[in-house]
Amino acid sequence: MAHRKTTLTLAVSAVLATTAAYALTQLAVEDPITISSAEPAGPGAALGTGANKSKLFRHRNGMLVAVYGDYVSPPGGVLEADFQVYDLKAQDERPPRDLFVRTCDSLANSCLEDAHWTAPVNISQSATQTSISTNWRGNGPEAFYGDAEKPNGFINPNGVTVVSWVSHYCPGGDQRARLYIERDSRIIPFTCTWVAHSEDYGQTWQPAVQLSTGERAAKQDVNRGTTAFWAVTWQEDPTGLELGEAEGPGDGASGANVSGGTDIWYSWTTVTGGTTLGAWNAPVRVTDNHDGTSFGTEGSLPIVFDGANTPVDDGLIEKGQAGASRSNLGSVGSAVIMGWEETKGSQGLDEGKFIRYLTFPATTPPTGEAGCILSDPTKNARRVRFVTQSPTDAGAGGMQIGIFWKEGINTQGGPSDIMFRRGIDGIAPANMQPAVSPGCAVSDYATTQTLFDNGHVRAENISSQTKDVAAGSHDNLLDDTEDQFTENALAHRGLLRGNSLWLGYNYTENLALLTYLNMDNYNFWIRKFSWDSTAGAGTWSAPQQISQITDTEVIAREPRLVGTPPDGDSCATEATECRNSDVFYVAWGSQTNVSPWAPEEPEELGLSITRTTDGGATFEPVTQLSVAQGLFGGPLVDEETESAFESQLQVRPDGNKLYGVWNQIVSDTETLAKFTTAVPTEVDNAEPAPAPSSGGGGGGCTLAGTGTGFDPLLPGVALAGLVWLGLRRRAAHSG
Repeated sequence: MAHRKTTLTLAVSAVLATTAAYALTQLAVEDPITISSAEPAGPGAALGTGANKSKLFRHRNGMLVAVYGDYVSPPGGVLEADFQVYDLKAQDERPPRDLFVRTCDSLANSCLEDAHWTAPVNISQSATQTSISTNWRGNGPEAFYGDAEKPNGFINPNGVTVVSWVSHYCPGGDQRARLYIERDSRIIPFTCTWVAHSEDYGQTWQPAVQLSTGERAAKQDVNRGTTAFWAVTWQEDPTGLELGEAEGPGDGASGANVSGGTDIWYSWTTVTGGTTLGAWNAPVRVTDNHDGTSFGTEGSLPIVFDGANTPVDDGLIEKGQAGASRSNLGSVGSAVIMGWEETKGSQGLDEGKFIRYLTFPATTPPTGEAGCILSDPTKNARRVRFVTQSPTDAGAGGMQIGIFWKEGINTQGGPSDIMFRRGIDGIAPANMQPAVSPGCAVSDYATTQTLFDNGHVRAENISSQTKDVAAGSHDNLLDDTEDQFTENALAHRGLLRGNSLWLGYNYTENLALLTYLNMDNYNFWIRKFSWDSTAGAGTWSAPQQISQITDTEVIAREPRLVGTPPDGDSCATEATECRNSDVFYVAWGSQTNVSPWAPEEPEELGLSITRTTDGGATFEPVTQLSVAQGLFGGPLVDEETESAFESQLQVRPDGNKLYGVWNQIVSDTETLAKFTTAVPTEVDNAEPAPAPSSGGGGGGCTLAGTGTGFDPLLPGVALAGLVWLGLRRRAAHSG
């Protein structure tokens, strides 16, 4: 079956000093298909209309494994109107979801027809189950169904696939619930952590295993594995999922905001013969925020309830000075690596967070650890991420880990920069460059503020004054995060290959102009770090702007930086299955630029993509990954008003074929999981099409060179925004 190829090239800037150079090929993207198929009618059948957080994996034998959430039909005897759950993030009722898996052999098929994919397999099987009844609608106790949240997965070289998630289905009798006065006094059950696995490339699945009880609210699960072990981490909040404070770019209720006593938990299992997983071990509380002696909640109003809808006694609710959240997980050899953000436990003196770091043997986890502080202890740091490689791939004196996060003096939603450390010839804190204090693993707040007096060196600043660095007029590695306090960087992504590391981030030069006036926007930039293991030193390239969105009413978001995987199983006979490490892909979404405080919600637009074949020296012209480009962008086609977002990409080892999934909003009540492939093609001499635009328009005077209508009140509003940012800055700290 033939498929039309979308090869629309988006506009690029001619200012090569700050933008990417372009290669002579570009990606030709096939028409997408829908993989979130409806199942035959019946209790618990997938409806095919509620796709959520679609993920994609490619095994070394070419097998693609797609995982996504979807609404299901109610169990027998239950009306559709009663088969609902309350979504704290969306602030609305909706049908519950289960998690589904489909597979396709990409060596034998194009995977561009539904028949190439296996039928959906429900791996969570909890949406029609209920373990608790609460007053979640205001009508007295009602069953709350076992909605499964986003899937998180990982694969190993031998065909094992593991998916973890959190669900409101927590059998066992320990599940609790939280009262949300802000949500019409609804009482919403806590979630618990689940995991399921396949040992045959996603073809068949073992029954899901419940790892936590629901006594504390689980969130932000991550799993990683090898041919020898598998591990899962997640956070547990004793007072339930906290709502956001409407100060950042997210939707809130994500697990970033936590109560004191929230800890990171860890479970693991061994893998026999590289393919057979053993039983999961009892979870371990790795961090030290609850000391076993502190209990209670803030205020006099009971907010935590048990399964009988009775307020839980304060003496049974854990608490602590600090709370850990948004952990990340990796592995090098037989060791696992954990990084997380944690409130400072300062008893109100400091509202910021630390980035903490811990490494230990995968099968002997510690308990009650503080974790090494990697960030500036006087600043607010969050969103830690890292990229790793084996000692063999790194080589003697090589880089085994790159770890990076966002940091600034402001709290949620304020300006920040992207900071970076690397682990040379090891992954312990002692291997970090720039160096961290030998006493970095400390919980006492007063002691944390003395780390700079004891060998702690500020991490490298990668994003400060990005445009000046790109123009060659500034070197920012030693910049303080407040040297240019109006700018902001976020959505950091990394890729590590041997002595080369690429670090990307979304960047705006002026957050106030972006937030209040739509006179600036976010674009995605990339820098390359080259390490010389012989000299024991490295250099950073100038930043390159990749996304090239010129309309300031549109922002880049959810970027992806995806390299080629190791050699496939058939590399000896198929050159396409042999790895080309010089190739990587960059993709991103676009969204309308709407202030977090505006009454309207931002709208997802579409997805774009480019590729490099020479390690980032040049990039192919930007191409639409999705035909759907939202109401404002894309060509005049039938799908123009549909919105595509949250891409997940996999690449063939030679780098000459891309596989991608994303979620696509078809209507207010229908979201689909889409799949496509792309291959490179020669670029013709056609003029590039315009970059995504909001459509703009309207009257008023025009500022020269901006195309934006001028309002005489705008300078005052911008000034007010800058004053607001200034007021959010905390008092200066020592160090």
